[in-house]
Amino acid sequence: MKKIERKPISCGICGETFVPSSNCQKYCNDCKDRIKKEYAKRIENEDTTRRETCIVCGKVIDRKAYNSKLACSIRCAHILYAVTDKWRTMRRGVTKRKYVKKHEPTRVKRVPKKNNRLDADIAEARKLGLSYGMYMVQKRAGVIE
Repeated sequence: MKKIERKPISCGICGETFVPSSNCQKYCNDCKDRIKKEYAKRIENEDTTRRETCIVCGKVIDRKAYNSKLACSIRCAHILYAVTDKWRTMRRGVTKRKYVKKHEPTRVKRVPKKNNRLDADIAEARKLGLSYGMYMVQKRAGVIE
């Protein structure tokens, strides 16, 4: 199989040129690793406080312009999400709880209905070989008792 030679491109974060390992790679490995390390350290320490500087670009986060805990702008938030997406899905697979049924649902047994007057009339009509309607007409006329 022929190995594809890719053209060097510039990183979307730091601007340095690098040879991508796939056609969809936008950021150099150094930037991706730096962001993943900071993000993983923050998650593992369960740090929920607001940062003063952006994880992606290192700028001071202006709370009036963009109110985020980790990123200084929407652009940096998108980059952070793109870089950490695969890491989050791998981690989620490890920590995801499996659903365990506590007990099997029991089937409710049907209780036979009590015979009411309608059921008795239907049974009597069937015994005589008549429909329910014809039976009721003859019963009201006094033909059947």
